[in-house]
Amino acid sequence: MAALTAWRDGLPEDHPRRALLDHDLAWLRNPSWPPSEAQRAERAEAVRGLLAPLGDAVLHADARLGAVRTLTLREVPSASAWRAFARAEPWIERLRLDLAGRAWKAADVLRWVGHLDLGWLTSLEIANATHLPTIDWPFEVRDYADAPPSPEWVHLPEVADAVREASLPRLSRLALDGCGVDDVGLEALVRWPPIARLRALSVASERIGSRGLRAIADGKHLGALQSLAVAGCELTVPVTEAFGRARRLGALRALRLTGDRVLEGPERVGPALVAGVEGLPSLRVLDLSGRPVGDAVVRIAEAPGLSRLTELALARSAVGDRGAMALAQSPHADGLERLDLRGHGGNGSTAASLRNRYGPEAAAALIDRFGHRVALLDERP
Repeated sequence: MAALTAWRDGLPEDHPRRALLDHDLAWLRNPSWPPSEAQRAERAEAVRGLLAPLGDAVLHADARLGAVRTLTLREVPSASAWRAFARAEPWIERLRLDLAGRAWKAADVLRWVGHLDLGWLTSLEIANATHLPTIDWPFEVRDYADAPPSPEWVHLPEVADAVREASLPRLSRLALDGCGVDDVGLEALVRWPPIARLRALSVASERIGSRGLRAIADGKHLGALQSLAVAGCELTVPVTEAFGRARRLGALRALRLTGDRVLEGPERVGPALVAGVEGLPSLRVLDLSGRPVGDAVVRIAEAPGLSRLTELALARSAVGDRGAMALAQSPHADGLERLDLRGHGGNGSTAASLRNRYGPEAAAALIDRFGHRVALLDERP
């Protein structure tokens, strides 16, 4: 508190950070202090003053202890505006760029990523940037000498150098959702040495196939990864088995492979899923929501590796009465703190549809075994 007070006292009277620190110091002295509406408005105005260099690029921001800590942008700021802001607010911990519905240039986005230089940043998210040059987004240099010109392409050696020079020493979470990442881009991403610091990686793209998922399973820089989410990708038997052999993913605690594409039948997917669960010794959360795995759930219920899981999500996964009964009777399911078996929408929130989906005996057995730990009813009808 003394350091914050000294910081506040050293600021000009009209500096917006001074008003912000006044508010935060008052809260530190009395955490139960209820600010008035006028004080809330004054604090919000102080935060807007700190964000002024970014203009209309700001979508949302949160401040704490006298500084902006969380920032969401809806467009890429100009280089001069970003430098001015980053010099004044280097304490950002979570940064999100959401380009949905905005006009932008791919070159600007990639150069901005390469020059973030935020020493406190732990989480970076880029969403809805589907027009980025996805062949190599954004960590690989490729030769386009023989390729036809395109306004979407960038001079990639320059961008790759900028990314390598970016100073993000604390980055531990990276999310690229709706950025059109494909197999080649994902291969390039997992070869990017700074990814070794990541604890959580999330990628959502329907352009990811078996090749990209195998690149993750074999990634030599992913030993520290604890949470992996890949949405929309293809799911095949070889890929699922590859996760079971992924010794470098020994620290992985949460695996989320959501989507609606399974390119093999349940009779083959079941053993492959078991191999994946058994081969990841630290795994506690498995989410296959949307994957039509069907009776493959029976094999999961029989696998001793299920005993390590605390959460199993199979929402909208075509789990019928046979799979539901197998989970209800599994000797390995005692550790589950949450089991998500919600079905599709429509009338899914009615007891009658629940009985139709799983059969009256299986539905009763699930409720009897797991009680409030199992989610069976859709949240919205």
